[in-house]
Amino acid sequence: MQEPIFEQLKSKKTFNMDEIKKICGFLKIDYDNVQDLIDMNFSYHQAINMIWYFSDKRNNDGYRLITDKKIKELFTLIEQIKKSNEKNIKNFELYDLIGIYKSSLYDSRNEILLRQKRYINKIIYSLCSNYNIKINRNNFEDFESELKMYLIIFINRINLNACGQIIKYMDLTVKGYFRTYLKKIKKEDRALSLDDAKYSKDKNTKKSKPLIDFVVDSKDQYAELEVSSFSSNIMKALSSLSEKDISFIMLKFQENYSNVELAQYFNISIEEVELKEISILSSLKNNDNIKVMKKTKKEV
Repeated sequence: MQEPIFEQLKSKKTFNMDEIKKICGFLKIDYDNVQDLIDMNFSYHQAINMIWYFSDKRNNDGYRLITDKKIKELFTLIEQIKKSNEKNIKNFELYDLIGIYKSSLYDSRNEILLRQKRYINKIIYSLCSNYNIKINRNNFEDFESELKMYLIIFINRINLNACGQIIKYMDLTVKGYFRTYLKKIKKEDRALSLDDAKYSKDKNTKKSKPLIDFVVDSKDQYAELEVSSFSSNIMKALSSLSEKDISFIMLKFQENYSNVELAQYFNISIEEVELKEISILSSLKNNDNIKVMKKTKKEV
């Protein structure tokens, strides 16, 4: 399978004219505008990403391009970002910070994390509350570090150029990663060694009970949060699909890839992505495991 376009652009590969035209055609970016930026000493990676994220005009064919005025405004913005601090970083748009980083014009990752500090804190308190995990100084720092890592992973992976879509998928992806992390912590907190001489508060009384007994107690709040049977049934239903179709489904519905990202990943058009999704879902409609899941759901 051919490497996705944006991954190609990140590489040190030297592109020929036909390859650049193909990339520009796929992304609907003005080829002549790219060449103008190359003449200004930008790399192909920088030129194409600048137009992708910051285009302010379209040619007669509807292809994106960036004007000299916009480029000047962009570099003025970068100078302002460099001088920013925690107090005024909130004045900058997240989309601009991401676009500048993705275009390799300035490494704005620290500014992104600083700007998203309130967002990170909100996720920590909200999801920890959902999983009944108490927050203290030590684990808060660990949680904050994890979320910062997830945010950077998301930014490195995403190539959307619509602010609303970026915010939506960022929220879904980062929260998804953090939920998985908290579930793991919840399991580890409950895992006691058989050698542990730990007892309940009623030690040395008739009500005394080794804490290890609580681990196998049927009343398990964490287990109630898990939906393991759903995951198992889904995997049975997907087993009839090819490896490539399973990958498509996982990226679409588990990793929340957009149609644009899927088109780039599988090197097909957006129309082909839509047709592929319809085709896969149609083939699953009469799957016996799907029927069982539907029946179970009705009986609940």
